[in-house]
Amino acid sequence: QQPPQPPQPPPSKKNQCYIFITAKTNHFRNLATSQLHPSTTDQVLEIGCSNGECSTAIAPYCKKFIGFDTSVQMIEEAKEKMKLRMQKENRFECCCEYMFHVIDPFIDPNQAKMIAYGVNVVLIDIGGNREIDSVILMIDWVQESLPDVMLIIVKSEEMFECIEALTQRNR
Repeated sequence: QQPPQPPQPPPSKKNQCYIFITAKTNHFRNLATSQLHPSTTDQVLEIGCSNGECSTAIAPYCKKFIGFDTSVQMIEEAKEKMKLRMQKENRFECCCEYMFHVIDPFIDPNQAKMIAYGVNVVLIDIGGNREIDSVILMIDWVQESLPDVMLIIVKSEEMFECIEALTQRNR
């Protein structure tokens, strides 16, 4: 007789998550729109949505769009920009729900988690005013707090340069 086997841990409920990193704003927007398709049910969170430039390009391709920024003025501009874009293109049917919040997940992680719960795509563009450590911590917060996320797209010049330097060194 064989000795009893120790209990096996339950299978992980975490989805596989892909992370794309780019340095340039236009690449960030193009990458984000290329990964979303109007017929999908993607729910997207943009952390660092600023005045809504990327938001307005992304929202028509998803079922739900949530934008976070720390600036009240930027959120107000993003709301107005989104409203005008949706009216102009009559694309309300593509993005059935969009919302913007003045919030910083570093300061209020639990509230941010409640607002963003259920998203499966996250866009992060906080590199303009944050150190690389903060970008890494934000990626970690997303992975720990939002279990349905399958894709993270990050715009960070500093992170991209670090990865590029490591890649060059290992060749």
